[in-house]
Amino acid sequence: MNMNKPLFAQMVDWETQGMVRAEARKGQRPGKAPREKVIKEFMAQREEMSKLSPDRPRFSFFSRAYHPCIRSLSELKKTMLNDLILETHHRDRHLLLRSVTQSYRDNGAFSIVEDENGDVMWLELYYQDRQRDVEDIVKEGSVLIVKEPYLRPNGEGGHGIYVDQVSDLIRLPEYDERIPAAWRSDGSDLQLSAESWKTKGNDYFNSRMYDNAIECYTRGLDCSPTTDEIRALGLKRSIAFIKTKQFAAALADADSAIAATGPTEKALTRKVQALYNLDRFQECCEILKGLLEENPSNAAAQNELARATERLAEQETGSYEFKKFHEAANKLRPPLLDHATYIGPVVVKEAGSYGRGLFTTKEVKAGDLLLCAKAFGFAFADPEHRRDVTMVYKMELIRAISQKMYANPSLTSVITDLHADGYKSVDVAEVDGKPVVDTFQIERIIDANAFGSQNSAAQNHIEETLYKREGIAINQDKSSFHSLGVWPMTSHANHSCYANSQSSITGDMLILRATQDIPANTEITLAYKDPVPDFDEERTRFRSWNFVCDCPLCKDAHNTCKRIHNNRVHLRKQATSRYARSSTIKREALAASLEQTYARPPTLVPRVALFDIYLDLARDYMRKQQPEKAVAAALKTFESLGFVIEGGELPHVPGTQLVVKHWGMFQDESAECWTVLVCVYSVLAPEICQKAEEYARVAYRMAVGEDETFEETPYHVIRQGRVVEVGEGRGRIGLLAL
Repeated sequence: MNMNKPLFAQMVDWETQGMVRAEARKGQRPGKAPREKVIKEFMAQREEMSKLSPDRPRFSFFSRAYHPCIRSLSELKKTMLNDLILETHHRDRHLLLRSVTQSYRDNGAFSIVEDENGDVMWLELYYQDRQRDVEDIVKEGSVLIVKEPYLRPNGEGGHGIYVDQVSDLIRLPEYDERIPAAWRSDGSDLQLSAESWKTKGNDYFNSRMYDNAIECYTRGLDCSPTTDEIRALGLKRSIAFIKTKQFAAALADADSAIAATGPTEKALTRKVQALYNLDRFQECCEILKGLLEENPSNAAAQNELARATERLAEQETGSYEFKKFHEAANKLRPPLLDHATYIGPVVVKEAGSYGRGLFTTKEVKAGDLLLCAKAFGFAFADPEHRRDVTMVYKMELIRAISQKMYANPSLTSVITDLHADGYKSVDVAEVDGKPVVDTFQIERIIDANAFGSQNSAAQNHIEETLYKREGIAINQDKSSFHSLGVWPMTSHANHSCYANSQSSITGDMLILRATQDIPANTEITLAYKDPVPDFDEERTRFRSWNFVCDCPLCKDAHNTCKRIHNNRVHLRKQATSRYARSSTIKREALAASLEQTYARPPTLVPRVALFDIYLDLARDYMRKQQPEKAVAAALKTFESLGFVIEGGELPHVPGTQLVVKHWGMFQDESAECWTVLVCVYSVLAPEICQKAEEYARVAYRMAVGEDETFEETPYHVIRQGRVVEVGEGRGRIGLLAL
């Protein structure tokens, strides 16, 4: 290893060299290694992996994209390990394999497998359920079928069977007729009674081997069970389905149990569990109310009804206790919050050349809630558990979405309908009664649609906009939380640099709010990226989404000659330099010159190169106890962003109201700018002070998705009828009480 090069760069070099070596071996038939040697080397590797710190850096490199198998197993010819060819997808073939070692987990699940000839090889399973014990995925003695196997060289000169497509793997229960007689531990199992299958399934369930338990309960249901046995097996399988997150299947079993022996408390409880996880909260409430009518003292039903009632209110009206979001997100690992999705006054419709888009169904006001949604898939990187950090969180998200789609096939279109950057997947949804899931399609969908976030929108906003600028120390571990998720409804919102909505994420909940007053039947837009000053980058930075932005900012950039654009960049660089920051006079002069580089009014083309310069001037004037100039600079900040504000100038005319006539371009710093005005107005224009703080609250709501935590921030400066020193101690933002 080159100690002068970063570890990740070294790993990229190593992987690149490995790909070159793999290409050179393409089409070759690998030599047959001695069985004992392969197993010994694997066990040594397994032992070494067990000694490594879970906090070590982990890296993962993706295979070249390939499609999942869409052929029925009956159409695939069995092949043997000795027949496999390197860097080849063996279409129309399948392998029947048995694990001959204990497995271990790193980025995938690894084991040594044998075929019926006794030949052995590495097996590498990717995108398997992280929540399951690796022994539940593949344990010693497990029998597997790999459809259309892919033999890939590894970086050490060896090779292995790579399974990247979750639907290409079939696990056979130990009693399956397809298992060769020589591999069966007890052939008499095939003749068990329904009750015996239930007992066997219970043993697996208690060992947390839920897939095997499901197979046993299924076998029992196929053995002409009595009515009572149908109910018992169905309820057992239902809870096993819940454990494996197959909620639609769990609901079907609960309904079957109810049909067999009537609505018992246990059957209804299983049904409630399934319905809750399917977001069918109205039905949950109805069943739970019925249970409480039968038994009013049922404490469990009381608690579940309270929980389901909260979710129903969230789902139907968008009534959330947002403070609980932050509390749960800071406590839970991973931060998967127990809240419902609310879809407000928005709908997905055709959006011309942009394909589909998100549109309002009624008029909304700036700050209004458009939607609040749980992620379909979510990957969390926690510094306290480094094995899930570094470069693997994208892989974790692919895993989460793949497993959810495989467990709940009816949800597949929610993801596959999203933009996949031109990737063409297979057009077969199911084979042999099992869903077909294309992990490489999911990867491309994630690339085009995923949102990155930190753990708490409110905490991140304050730290990024205030503390860092003021040099206040922050908890670096907490600030480095990073997560990745897909929120399908929000993904339908198209880009505009001059967007009319803003998203914020806390835990796995995404909140989308309007940042302007928006008429009915108007497209909702989001800024995928912030505007950039570089003239050439402006024209190329959306290539990965295959569109060219035609917002007012980009049109203006396109119509502005390069000389003027370069002059604008030069003036901004001067205005934000350390030299200019030492003098408010210099910055004002440079800002005035910058204004001259714009031809159109800011209400049509926001002057994004100016807003932070004016805001910085407002801060400086506050520090220098020049309140009138601070107000003028703050109002210029908003004006540069396209706001139209009336009644805010000094000296204030008594009886004049402070009104935002038009909300301009959203910026994270808007709440701080309003707070400058609050501080000055409290002394020089108290009549409009309260209104200014109301606008500060709206701006904060846009930034972090809620305003329940507003009182806990440095922006809340009016307390008990007086203005306090802004941000006393930690949270100071450089504003002084007047």
